[in-house]
Amino acid sequence: AEYAYGAAGNGDNTYGATYTGIDGMTIAVGAGEINKSDGSSGIESRTAGVKYATGGFTFGLQLTEVEHGATGTQDEDGTHYGITYNVNDDVSVGYSVQETDFSGTSATEENSGFQASYSMGSISFSGRVTKQENSAGTAGSSDEDKHITMSIAF
Repeated sequence: AEYAYGAAGNGDNTYGATYTGIDGMTIAVGAGEINKSDGSSGIESRTAGVKYATGGFTFGLQLTEVEHGATGTQDEDGTHYGITYNVNDDVSVGYSVQETDFSGTSATEENSGFQASYSMGSISFSGRVTKQENSAGTAGSSDEDKHITMSIAF
């Protein structure tokens, strides 16, 4: 839990809880509110997620809702899910999807991508290939990304 007192007497707060009492499973929930400096309604958010690991696989699902109060800004409903597989102690691969529905738009934004990593002692390599469709709910707007990283620990 967190509370930040604002100069105008308003405050921002967030709350969260995690449960790990089931073998291999993590359940998490959270909520928060960011108020405007004039004390009026700002942004409220809620999220819930579950992650389950079995063998080399990990599955995850998260649902998020963001409401922008009376600002006229689009509210958002998001669904995030993914799967990873640890091939061995050194190699992992994964696939994830994020779908966001913006109120007042006709298209749902979708981000998807593949990720992979390889570790060899103190050197790690990772890469991803991602695609975004209908950016911010704008039909036909898209982008792609390819990224490779090498890191060395001393």
